[in-house]
Amino acid sequence: MVDETKQDTKELKDQIGNSSDYEPVLNMWKTEELSIYDDRLLIERREINDQFIVGHSVNGRCGASYGYKVGTGQLGNWETVRDETTDQQVTNVCRAEIVKWLINSSADYPTHIGVGTDDTEFDVTDTELGNETGTRVSITSDNSTSKTIVYTALYSDRYDEDIVEAGIFNASSNGDMFVRRTFDSFDLDSFGSGNYHLHKFTWTIKLFDV
Repeated sequence: MVDETKQDTKELKDQIGNSSDYEPVLNMWKTEELSIYDDRLLIERREINDQFIVGHSVNGRCGASYGYKVGTGQLGNWETVRDETTDQQVTNVCRAEIVKWLINSSADYPTHIGVGTDDTEFDVTDTELGNETGTRVSITSDNSTSKTIVYTALYSDRYDEDIVEAGIFNASSNGDMFVRRTFDSFDLDSFGSGNYHLHKFTWTIKLFDV
């Protein structure tokens, strides 16, 4: 029978090197002293109406020929599309980056969120989305609450895709995936009501209070 704890430790060593400096921190994973308490993904949307949105493929164009008036109308209220909380863990790649940070080694941090169309169940060995689509969006982060990190991203353009997965990365393309979630499909364009939408992703990760 395979010892999963030893196997996880070996995978982390392979990702961060074999330096003995990592051993004390790697031992933390064996006893699960550093773990995720909960992981909440809130996805919201609001109607654009006739507002001018920089970078939007339709509402980001000026001029009478396009039929849009800059700054007219009101943005709609934020409404919830998905709001799910789990105790799902981060990827092994993410854990390796945290280990680097704990020993004051060079570590990369999350900078972008990406979405995709593959609803395959998450596994800690995942290194990318199942089928990523569109362009990744930069995120802002907030760690003002103890043992909690909040990542926020705004999708301001239309995608014309039914998405079922999202992930947090440390690069605008390729790079490492820190966490991945799947959810019920929804249209990231949402033009069905005759209006385009902004979509906001708020991803909150809370650690155990150990």
